Amino acid sequence: MILPIAIPQEIVDCIIDELHGDDTSLKNCAMVSRSFHIPSRRSLFSTIYLSSFKEVDQLHELLTSIPQITLDIHTLTVRLSDQVVDSRDQYLVLLTGIY
Repeated sequence: MILPIAIPQEIVDCIIDELHGDDTSLKNCAMVSRSFHIPSRRSLFSTIYLSSFKEVDQLHELLTSIPQITLDIHTLTVRLSDQVVDSRDQYLVLLTGIY
């Protein structure tokens, strides 16, 4: 029988800090255990860049289903200036509803 080994949270946090920017590894870490999930999510969602209305919709869907993620977002950059759309007001409402 293999017993689980408890890794101190400080070590887990150091591992996640080293992986900042490596989204694939962070996503994998998020599935390891609860102690890895929250710090991985914080790192994955700390900075978000949106460049299309589709991405705004996807973020809105995600935040509607998991509202706790809003606490992990520290920087949100939206650059939609080259897009032509009839209902820009709809997207402004979505964006203001994020926080």
